[in-house]
Amino acid sequence: VSAAHERGIRVVVDLTLNHCSSAHPWFKEALDPASPRRNWFVWSDQAGGGGGAYGGKAWHKAGGSYFYGLFSNRMPDFNLREPAVTQELHDLSRRWLTDVGVDGFRLDAVRHLIEVGNQQENTPETHAWLKDYRRVLKGTKADAMTVGEVWDSSENASKYVGDELDLVFEFALSDALLKSVQSGDATGLMAAWAKVAKL
Repeated sequence: VSAAHERGIRVVVDLTLNHCSSAHPWFKEALDPASPRRNWFVWSDQAGGGGGAYGGKAWHKAGGSYFYGLFSNRMPDFNLREPAVTQELHDLSRRWLTDVGVDGFRLDAVRHLIEVGNQQENTPETHAWLKDYRRVLKGTKADAMTVGEVWDSSENASKYVGDELDLVFEFALSDALLKSVQSGDATGLMAAWAKVAKL
């Protein structure tokens, strides 16, 4: 990081706030129903409704319970309604900014932070959590930069920019650009750009 900074290069690291690995010590501890980390993840006595990402399952059996893992049984979702989890993620982010000296984060799967019932993305709770997270980051390092992976329409992605994130990846426009290059027809690109320009 120091060598990059000496060359005028800012360093942004990938950070996943939505989930961790099923091999992570936090989740291994949480497998015990009596563990203080049990509530760091989302548990149910029976498999809940709603499917997982990419056509998979969202609820996965572990012992006598089910845990929520939108993307995989190897990626249990954090329970970001639990203050201890939020505090740990705030502390972890602060350490990267202050102790390591990075300049910001590319936030993975950021539209999926807090599900509400069967709504798995873009919930008001997710937006509220990110506003608080931004306050913590900017209070730690005023010029810390965030870019979110919000794989969604331009309209939905743009709602994260401002008081939540600095930037988002504009996948709809990017896809339209690639398709226009491949087809030799700019019609789709111009339509996608018109949507972005209105936001």
